[in-house]
Amino acid sequence: MSQAIERAIRYFDRPSVPDEHFIFYMNHFLERRYELGVWQSLPARHEAFLASLEEPQPQKEFFRRLIEPDHRVTLEELATVEDVADKVTSKALYCRYLGLPDDYARELRKLAMGGRYHVTHAALSIQWMRESGCGPIPRQIESFVVDMMAAGIRVGDTTSDLEIERATFLTYLGHADRVPDGFVRDLLRLQNSDGGWPVEAGGASNWHPTFLALWFLLESEGRGNGGPWIVADVAASQ
Repeated sequence: MSQAIERAIRYFDRPSVPDEHFIFYMNHFLERRYELGVWQSLPARHEAFLASLEEPQPQKEFFRRLIEPDHRVTLEELATVEDVADKVTSKALYCRYLGLPDDYARELRKLAMGGRYHVTHAALSIQWMRESGCGPIPRQIESFVVDMMAAGIRVGDTTSDLEIERATFLTYLGHADRVPDGFVRDLLRLQNSDGGWPVEAGGASNWHPTFLALWFLLESEGRGNGGPWIVADVAASQ
């Protein structure tokens, strides 16, 4: 497993992996949680990346708080989020400062009922609520989400990006025991020669399943300090 982890880390240094907002956001979290000693410069690199853009990408920059804990948005700005799943996750991301709307549980339930990536993003929203100290956590919705993710993981050569996301988010929510036996074995077997994982088994490597697989393996190996993805800003921690 350790060799697979090292190969996955090196995958992100390949010239074929372009700079992308979410790669900065996600790998910064892995660096903090698992103290990898390889991506400490990501915040500075992200700042340089933003400065290099010819045009801003506001729909992706809503999630800048994942790498810049002091970053703020207004309720009016948050209302302009376009993606269905992002509408729900972004509210959880900023709930420490902006609170949650009265009908947030309904939004979360509706998202979870959408299946596939909507279920996993409902799980992400629940954990971000928990890490942000927002509540109450809708336990019935969380139970539904956990059951749906666990039921949607196949064991075998068909492991996909969605299944890796389900398994990883089960672990993130504290339900690693719901990941089927043999999943780690399948994940290791499906790693491509370049160190990455494909969106669908047999395909070319892609940064998204590679991030998820790396996260899952790091957690499965028992590494990490248990640090949250959502951290308090400097002002709040003083």
